[in-house]
Amino acid sequence: MPKTLSQEENKQLAISLAPMYGVTDFTTRLFIFLLSSCDKMTTPFLRVTETYPHKIPLEWAPDIFDDAIKEKLAFQTRLQMMASCPRRFSEAFKSFESFLEDVELNCGCPSPKVVSHFAGSSLLRDPEYFSDFVSQIADNIGGDRFCVKMRTGYDGTEDFDRLIQGLARIPLKQLTIHGRTKADKYSFFSRNDLIHRASLILPYPVMASGDVLDRTSFQKAMKEMPNIKGIMIGRGALTNPFVFSEIKDENFLRPSDLSYFKEALLCYGLLVQISKDDFSTLKEIILDSDFQESYLDKEEKWRLLFLELYERNFKKKFIGKFEGDLDVATLGRVKLLFANFVKGLFHSGSSKEVLRSKNAKDFFFELDLFFKKLVC
Repeated sequence: MPKTLSQEENKQLAISLAPMYGVTDFTTRLFIFLLSSCDKMTTPFLRVTETYPHKIPLEWAPDIFDDAIKEKLAFQTRLQMMASCPRRFSEAFKSFESFLEDVELNCGCPSPKVVSHFAGSSLLRDPEYFSDFVSQIADNIGGDRFCVKMRTGYDGTEDFDRLIQGLARIPLKQLTIHGRTKADKYSFFSRNDLIHRASLILPYPVMASGDVLDRTSFQKAMKEMPNIKGIMIGRGALTNPFVFSEIKDENFLRPSDLSYFKEALLCYGLLVQISKDDFSTLKEIILDSDFQESYLDKEEKWRLLFLELYERNFKKKFIGKFEGDLDVATLGRVKLLFANFVKGLFHSGSSKEVLRSKNAKDFFFELDLFFKKLVC
């Protein structure tokens, strides 16, 4: 049987939300915190080039760069950057360092566009080049503020030991390993054996990323990688937002009534839309609200937040029907999140009509019917 970690051992582990490009922007990070009690996040990568970024758009990461917002939130966010030049990476960090405790280098993105620009997982092609790249940044900014996230290799894992041996000579704050190669993308199983091997060799904390979906898979991971200091969870958090609570508290039980997810999804759509239309309005809401604790299954809190967001967005009170609209991109993001929840949580009931909805009004009408049928 997998080892069951004690409450104290769980507290010592860093359990965080993985960066997912195009998914875990600020509004999603805020939403995941409210829904799931995740209190450690990492931004999707910020691409560093010769001319960008000269400054950070406020709405990109206000949980890092806006002190007023940062004080109102009970989760911590790490900045992840991607670069094909160690000098540019170091210069970008130094321009932001007054806001940062540390920074993470992305050496794992498998996107063809990213790889073609010699960034992300492209850095893993040559172990010597990789260690030299990382070493230059560590020398420039200090290893105590420098983290790296990588995969187990490029086309295969034959260079994994050389990649790790090169890192062993470089002072880092933390290394996170996604247990797949660039070629694997998001297929196949995470190579926990390789991550465990690295955790025995490296003189600093190693975190694992890949295939943790619930308490059972977490316990399996800890049995296979007992030396790791934390777990980073990506797609598993989208299909099972309870995963953070399940890991932190072995006595946690999923709520039997999940109808509050309807209110939560309404809130998510409005948070995204308000952020896109007028970020200053979202900032006002955050500063006026209590986001020091997760809402979890507290339906009344979700309801009150929805009413405030609805009135702020549509300039009128909610009177029982969703009468406003969301733009196509925002509605698409809400549908994507709902589809993930259906896959992981709602095993009964048909979601087809919800996902086929053409506008926000129809979507939330069908969503209401979906949850009524679920309860019945």
